[in-house]
Amino acid sequence: LIEPIPFFTDDKIVQLISDFLKKKDLKPKSVAISLARNAATVRNLHLPSKEKNEIEQMINLHISRIVPYKKEEITFDHRFIGTDAMGYAKEVLAIVNNALIMRQFNILESANLPVDKITLGSYGTWQHVLNRHRSDLKKDEIYLLLDVDYAFTDFIIFDAENLIFTRNIPVEIKEDALKQADINKLMSEMRQSLIVFYNEEVNKKPAKIFISGASAGRELDTVVEKEFNIPVKRAGAPALTKDAVKPIPPSVSLSAVTALALEENPNSISFILPEMQIRKNLKEKTRELMVLGALAVYLFMAAFGFFLGRFHSEQAYLKKLDEKNKLIEKDIGAILGEASRIEFVKKLIDSRRVPLQTIYELQLITPQEISITFIGMEESGRITLRGEGAQLSDVFKYVTTLENSKYFNTVTTRYTRTKNVRGRELTEFEASFNFKAEA
Repeated sequence: LIEPIPFFTDDKIVQLISDFLKKKDLKPKSVAISLARNAATVRNLHLPSKEKNEIEQMINLHISRIVPYKKEEITFDHRFIGTDAMGYAKEVLAIVNNALIMRQFNILESANLPVDKITLGSYGTWQHVLNRHRSDLKKDEIYLLLDVDYAFTDFIIFDAENLIFTRNIPVEIKEDALKQADINKLMSEMRQSLIVFYNEEVNKKPAKIFISGASAGRELDTVVEKEFNIPVKRAGAPALTKDAVKPIPPSVSLSAVTALALEENPNSISFILPEMQIRKNLKEKTRELMVLGALAVYLFMAAFGFFLGRFHSEQAYLKKLDEKNKLIEKDIGAILGEASRIEFVKKLIDSRRVPLQTIYELQLITPQEISITFIGMEESGRITLRGEGAQLSDVFKYVTTLENSKYFNTVTTRYTRTKNVRGRELTEFEASFNFKAEA
C-alpha cells in the first residue's frame, strides 16, 4: 500500500489501512515499523569505558546535551561498533521524540496492526545492500550508501559488519525528478558529511558508493562518481509482486521497509515504547498461561484416566475376591471361630501371668533396706507399689532399680514422706509403673 498522506488526518489513515487489510483479507499477528531517518537524531559517541553499565550512564548524561527534550519525552537506543585508537568504546546513538512514534503506534493499533518493534530505517537500507551485494564487500574497507527518498537522502557509511555513520540530508524530489539545484545541494551536503565523518571517525576513503531508493535519483550515479572519484554501483530497487495494485512511485524509497520485512539485522537500533513492552509482556504471560493451562488439562485428564482405570480394576478385583470369599467362607468359618477362642485364652493367660511375673521381679530386685507394704494392679494394667525404706536415699535408689528393670516402664514416684517409728525414722513412698508385655 503506497499512498501520499501529507494532508490526511490520522482517522483517514486508519481507515485507509483498514480498508486495504480487509480487501486483501490480511490479519497480521505482529508489525514492525521502519522509522524514517529524518525522524531521528543520530550521533556517534566515543566513551572512555568498555563496561556496559558505565556506557549506559555516560549515554544518559549525553542525551540531555544532544536534544532539547526532557528525558521522559524521548526514546533512545544505541549500538557498540568497536573501539578507537585510544581504546574508547565507539557507540552509535539514536534518539526519537515519543510523540512522533506514539502517533504512528496509535494509528497502526487503531487499524488492528499490533506493533512489536520500531527500527531505525537506516539499518533496513544497510541490510538491503548487504543482502544484494555482500560478495562485493571486503572486510577491511568502508563503503558509502545513498538512499534517496522523496523528502530526504540517507547518507550512510558502513562496513561488512556495522553501520558506522548516518546523516540525514534534506533534499526533496519535486515532480518525480531531482532538479540541478537539488543535486548541487546534495553534493555539497555529501562533502560536508564526509568532513564530519573524517573528523569524528576514520579518515579513510570509501572503496565504493552504493545508491539505492527512488528511481528518480538515477542521474546521481554519473554525477557522484565524477564528483568524488569513487566507483558507484546501483543497489537496485525491491521487486513488486505480480498482484501489486500500483507501481512504486519514482520519488519513493522502499529499501528499508522491504529489508526489514525479509530479514532484520540483529545489530539494528530499535525503539521500544513502554506500551509495547507491556503488551509484549502480556503476550508472553498469556502464551505461558495457555501452555500451562493446556498442560494442566492434559495432566488432569491423564491422571483421571489412570485413576479411573485403576478404580475399575480394583472394583473388578474386589468382586472376584468376594466371589472367592463366599466359596471358602463355610470352610474357614470354624477356623475363624477357633482363632477367636485361642486369642481369648491368650489374653486370659497374659492377664494371669502379669501379677505373678510382677511379684517375681519385685522379689528379685527389692533390697533388704526396702520393705513392700502394698501391691495393687488397676484394670488398665497400671501397678501401684507402696513401701518403706530406712533412708530417703534407699528409696531413690530403689526407684532407679525399678526404672532399669526390663519388665517395668514409665515408673513414677507419687510421694515420699518421713515418719518416726519407735524412735527411728522411716521413709514411706508410693510408686506406680506399667508391666512390659513384650518382656
